[in-house]
Amino acid sequence: MSNLSVFDLYEQENEQLTTRFLNNTKSEIRVNTDFEKVELDTEWIDEIEMAVPHLDAIFKNPNRFIINEEEVVKIEKAKRVTVESIKDLAKHTNFIQAIDEEGVKPAKILNINKEETFDTYENRLIYTLIQNTKNFISVRKEALLSKLSIQAKDEKKFAYNGHTVLGNEAIGISFEISSKKQGDSKNDTKELLDRIEHLDLEFTILTQMEVYKSLAKIHAALVRPPIKKTNMILKNTHFQYAMRLWDYIQENLDDKTKRTSDKDQSDDNQAMIRYGNETFLLNYLALNTLSRIDEENAEEKNKEARDFITNQLIEQLIVINPDLTPEELESKITGRIAQIRTAHTATLTEIRKVFKESFDKFIDKVESNG
Repeated sequence: MSNLSVFDLYEQENEQLTTRFLNNTKSEIRVNTDFEKVELDTEWIDEIEMAVPHLDAIFKNPNRFIINEEEVVKIEKAKRVTVESIKDLAKHTNFIQAIDEEGVKPAKILNINKEETFDTYENRLIYTLIQNTKNFISVRKEALLSKLSIQAKDEKKFAYNGHTVLGNEAIGISFEISSKKQGDSKNDTKELLDRIEHLDLEFTILTQMEVYKSLAKIHAALVRPPIKKTNMILKNTHFQYAMRLWDYIQENLDDKTKRTSDKDQSDDNQAMIRYGNETFLLNYLALNTLSRIDEENAEEKNKEARDFITNQLIEQLIVINPDLTPEELESKITGRIAQIRTAHTATLTEIRKVFKESFDKFIDKVESNG
C-alpha cells in the first residue's frame, strides 16, 4: 500500500521489540489549534443578476396609459374641437355667444388634451423595485467589504517529547510540527467585487431609461406592500421574476454571512499521543540502522539459525531412512562441503543444496537395491 521505506523497517522488526518499545514509552504532548472561517453571503448577488434582464425588458416595453385633460377655454385658444367638445357645448348653452345664419358661435368651449403617461401601477412597482434594489446593493456591498478584511485561518501545532528504555539502551526524542493554511484567494475576492460593480452599472443604466426618468420627474408615488395582483403582474414572465426579487429583498434584509472560530489547546489528546509514540518508534527504527553490530549477539543468533536448520535437515533424513547411520551421512556430504568451502564461504542455501543432492543419491541407491 505504501512505498515508504520506514514502513519496511517496521514490518521487518521483531514484534516483541516494538511492543516493548511502545509499552515502555513515556511521552508528553501539546496540541494547539486556531481556526477561523468566514462564509460570505453572496446569494443576493445571484438573485439580483437573475432579475436584471427582466427589469430591463419591462422598461423597454413599458405599460402606457392615456389620460384626457379637459379644460374650458376661449374659443380662440381651442386647439382641437372634438365630438366631446360639441356634446359638452350642448349641455352648457351659456358658453354660446350667438346663433345666426352661419351657425352657433361659442364664446368658450371644452378643450380635451390626450396625453400618454408611464404613471401606471406596474411601472411604479418596477420604479420602486429599482430604488429598493439599489439601496440593498449599497448596504450589502458595505457589509461584504467589511467581512473581506477578515482572513480565514487554519493553524495547527503539535509538540512531542518522549523517552523509553530497551534493556540498557535509553532512547529519547523531541519534535514539533506546525501547519498554517493561507486565507481566501484574492482572485475569488476580485471576482465578487467585479460582479457587484457590474450590478451597480446595470442599475445606473436602468435609471437612465425613459420610463424611470419620467416617473422620477413627476415624483411618482412609491409602491408599498401589499402588492396588487394585477393581471400583468400575475401572468407576465418578466414581472414574475421582478416579484421574485421583490420578495427576496423583503425577506432577506439581514446579512447572512457566517463567522466560525475555534481556538483550543490540549495535552491529553489520546489519538495524538498514540500517533506521537508510533512516530517515535519509526524514528528509532530508522536511527537503529546506524548502530554497530554486537558481534557476540550476532554470532549467537547465527549459531541458533544454523543449529535450527541443521536439526530440521537431520530430522528429514531420519524420517526418510530411519536406518541411516552418522557414518553414512558424513560420507555423503563431507566431500561436497569441503569442495564448497575451498571456493567460498558456505551459506545456508548451499548447505541445503548439498543435503538435497546427498538425499537424492541415497534414495536412488536404496530403490535400486530394493
